[in-house]
Amino acid sequence: MLRTYVLVLSAALIIAGCSKFRSKDDPDVVAPVDQETKRKTNFGSIAGDDTFVFGGSKKKGSSAQGTGMRVNPYLWSASLDAISFMPLVSADANGGVIVTDWYTDEKKSSERLKVTIKISSIELRVEAINIAIHKQRLSGNQWVNVSVEDRIASTELENIILTKARHLRMQSK
Repeated sequence: MLRTYVLVLSAALIIAGCSKFRSKDDPDVVAPVDQETKRKTNFGSIAGDDTFVFGGSKKKGSSAQGTGMRVNPYLWSASLDAISFMPLVSADANGGVIVTDWYTDEKKSSERLKVTIKISSIELRVEAINIAIHKQRLSGNQWVNVSVEDRIASTELENIILTKARHLRMQSK
């Protein structure tokens, strides 16, 4: 009996020695969190809690809050709307990149355009959007790259997108 008691006591001391004893004031000690709290912290709640989030950041003050996007949702929507007449090759909301396919206007069948839009911020600012327009002209049976009045065309498209984005933002408030 004494032998069993000593064996159990020794085992308990060995097991207790393997763990760290810490006070509740220790900064490394974190209170256990239930699964629902973890889910809401990481992804938000589908039923509310200030946002309607399926993923993404819950940082307060973010204009993209609740969308799961890393870019400004108004700029994103306005950009897609502004080039909606062009076929899309790629649209990555998390990366903020929209790439169109070549577009040929019926009035100018010997020219075609391709647009790449990069949205780089969650802020609704002109610096958050970068536009590249590529132009080709048909020469014989081959498409040849030609220069675009790059700054003028890009600035016009930027202005259209920014105006639409501001309008969308005003509608949402």
